[in-house]
Amino acid sequence: MDIAEIGTAIGGAIGDIMRNKSIFKKKTCILIAVVMLTTVFVGCTSQKTVNDKELTVYYVKGTSYYSTVLDTYDNLDDNVKLNCVEFQTEDEMTNKLATEMAAGAGPDVVLLSSKTTLDIDKSIKGDNFADLTSNFADDSSYSADNYFKNIIDGVEVSGKQYIVPLTFDLTTYNMKKSVRDKLQLGKLDTSLNYGDFMNTVLSYQEQLQSDDNMELTLSAMSSNGTLMSTAKTCGLKVIDENGQICISKNDFQLTFSIIKSMQNELLKKQATLKANATGREAYGYYDTYFYKGNIATETAFLNAILSGTKFNDSLVFQGIPNIGGDGGYNANVTTYGVVNSKSINIQQSYKLLRFMMDYNFKSEYINECFSINKIVFADILDKIKLGYEKYTISSTEQYTSLPWDNELSDSFNYMMEHITTASVSNSKVWEIIQNIMQGYLDGTDSFDTCYDKMINQLNLYLQE
Repeated sequence: MDIAEIGTAIGGAIGDIMRNKSIFKKKTCILIAVVMLTTVFVGCTSQKTVNDKELTVYYVKGTSYYSTVLDTYDNLDDNVKLNCVEFQTEDEMTNKLATEMAAGAGPDVVLLSSKTTLDIDKSIKGDNFADLTSNFADDSSYSADNYFKNIIDGVEVSGKQYIVPLTFDLTTYNMKKSVRDKLQLGKLDTSLNYGDFMNTVLSYQEQLQSDDNMELTLSAMSSNGTLMSTAKTCGLKVIDENGQICISKNDFQLTFSIIKSMQNELLKKQATLKANATGREAYGYYDTYFYKGNIATETAFLNAILSGTKFNDSLVFQGIPNIGGDGGYNANVTTYGVVNSKSINIQQSYKLLRFMMDYNFKSEYINECFSINKIVFADILDKIKLGYEKYTISSTEQYTSLPWDNELSDSFNYMMEHITTASVSNSKVWEIIQNIMQGYLDGTDSFDTCYDKMINQLNLYLQE
């Protein structure tokens, strides 16, 4: 019923009432119903068009830019209405998805992160998510040159694009220049494979531990400050896309040997660290360490700390070579989206994810990760390299960054240009690894004992 028909109905009802008062009560009810219909109709058109498509989006609270970008998109696209459901925990969303998708239902879009407890590979193999390969191919606005294409390709499953990466970070091995001089090293070698690189790091560790004058030697630091995350972010792949355990025992043992050495030294000198460090200034006391996050902003921040009067030093770093041995580096995908294969709005869901790929989230999230879009990051990167950015951590911790020297710029550029693989973390798998391998790190079990237990637990997990 359009506006003209509604007007005719109202007019007819009023005329009947005036001619025959005996039907007043009945016509009054009709009039009220029609007026209510008019109110609802006009109220909807004032907000959205009659061709609205509603997309239901699931995500977990805590990913700082999700709510912002979704709200922005909802206000920009008049043809789409977003129904956003924010869950309190990863398990809450995962359990809801499992129930709904088993019934052929669920949201249109699911936004995930490196903390997700959803087994994305199992879900893809269960036909829960849509293959968006053709959507990218048919999208005239999509130019692969504007993105870190190796990362987008790196999360393909069987050559198909189910996963749309949005942000990522990298892991680096950082060192003070004064420490490099003490170890009598040249420029950190960029040609080593993963095993050779880790063996080299272990040799640095041994040299530093033998020097009692060093305040704090090799320590593993990451965005959440846990030693275990070092193993996860060094590119170790545990289970492949076919659901098979693919870990190399040699690489795994080497990595955990280094982590054990780090933990022992960290515990040995923890009191010294706590006595001297406040907040993130603690980084200034580390001689060498792993860092996971947005390397550009963190490099500027750390260099600002080191170059101050307290340390009078500067920073050098090296990316962690990926396991593949191709001379490149592994990107850790930190946020990504998938589309429900049962959605009736797959193209609209794809458009939302494409918008998120291009969204400039730097004010909300830039300190933690990179955008998959090279152009989005370019302007902030230029500012970082120029220096003089102010970093306020607390009322007593304020730093101003210095311009990058050629060595820092070259190291960063080389790493970004040689990202060749990408990984999506499975937090359930790494929870199994952490729980079991902690015995080796604490010295209560041998490596072989822990490793065998871990393999058994992973096999049970894969059979679930």
